[in-house]
Amino acid sequence: YSLFELTTNYDTIPVFEESSALKGEDTNPFFHGMRLLVKNDAVAFNDTFSVWKEESKSNLIYYAEMNSYWNDKLDRRIENFPTRYEIHFVVKDSSFLKTSFKHETNFRVWDVINNKKVRAYLWEPTDRMDSLLTDGDYIQLHFQEGRYTRETWKIKFIAPEGIDPIQPVLGDTAVIAIDLPFRSGDVFAFKTFGAKDDPDKAKENIDQIAVVPNPYVAAASWEPSRMLASGRGERRINFIHLPSSCSIRIYTMSGDHVQTLRHESSADDGSEPWNLTTKDGLDLAAGVYFYHVDAGNAGEFTGKFAVIK
Repeated sequence: YSLFELTTNYDTIPVFEESSALKGEDTNPFFHGMRLLVKNDAVAFNDTFSVWKEESKSNLIYYAEMNSYWNDKLDRRIENFPTRYEIHFVVKDSSFLKTSFKHETNFRVWDVINNKKVRAYLWEPTDRMDSLLTDGDYIQLHFQEGRYTRETWKIKFIAPEGIDPIQPVLGDTAVIAIDLPFRSGDVFAFKTFGAKDDPDKAKENIDQIAVVPNPYVAAASWEPSRMLASGRGERRINFIHLPSSCSIRIYTMSGDHVQTLRHESSADDGSEPWNLTTKDGLDLAAGVYFYHVDAGNAGEFTGKFAVIK
């Protein structure tokens, strides 16, 4: 697969071409601070997203099995297959076994990607043949491939354990979710947007500002080590969850001004380090300190931290 950037003049600029990374590898090149990771799916029934739609009454359990005919044939593109389905109740339709009409049914199978009806056959036990889908029945889907009618999926319905089954009624819809692989000819378009400040969100999160570590004891794990000299590295604490633009003023318990930090960053970087040096260039003494964060329209926040030696 290949990735192209569409310019404002509708020109296409290749970002990369002929990539074979289809298993989530991080081998595609960076572009505009991003990297595209692709993970391909195999054709399979997805039981997580195959559910009764909201407001449906039925509690039957169902699952789908693909006909083995397709096991080695889905590496090439076949128009309109595989696809995803919905089963609509109670919409009268006809049950066909391939091309032979059998009886009316109380449901319709719909191809939701190609927006068209799907030919289906309702199988029922011989002692319960009433043309109404109930637990113990299955639906066989068909697909016209050239002049041949092929069986595709068998959808089986069973009763839940321990409770009485509720059969499908008017308005019920069963979603048949199918995982679909990428194939030759697929085209996907997407837009990217740069991070930006959300003033309302900044106001909501102002009380999440904190100092780490707190208390500060000896040395924190993120302090840089001294590679060419003995002894501890630079002392450091971090103010975290800061708005992108704010000032931080630090005071002693008696109200003496210790230091002012100015934080200016992108929307995704809310951390400001401090090397525990005062405005006069002295190492900060042990004790408890207050800090005040002024973020303008985003609000203000006051907290405290301790330094233990």
